[in-house]
Amino acid sequence: KNSLEGTITFSHAIGENFVKKIKTAYPDISENDVFSAAYGYDEVMYLYRGLSKCENRDAECVIKAVIQDKDYKSALNSNGFGENRVLQLIPVYYQYTKGELKPITLEH
Repeated sequence: KNSLEGTITFSHAIGENFVKKIKTAYPDISENDVFSAAYGYDEVMYLYRGLSKCENRDAECVIKAVIQDKDYKSALNSNGFGENRVLQLIPVYYQYTKGELKPITLEH
């Protein structure tokens, strides 16, 4: 029996449009680097959007604007930043079954 059978793991969904654009620009990019690029892109875009709402670029205003921004269509399909200032990523779960990773749904 395969010792990995039944193992559950997770990843994060990256938007198809972002993946297509980054792989067009950087054809040899690794999957790990695609994730890092999406994460960095989202952080910069949230910051840009927060700054654009604060005329004097006051740090507290920007933090509040970033946390309240739930309209941005994230490259990582996130729910935005939480009150703890951490980007809230939505995990995608997989289970190793018969030699391959298959998407599963976990109850929270």
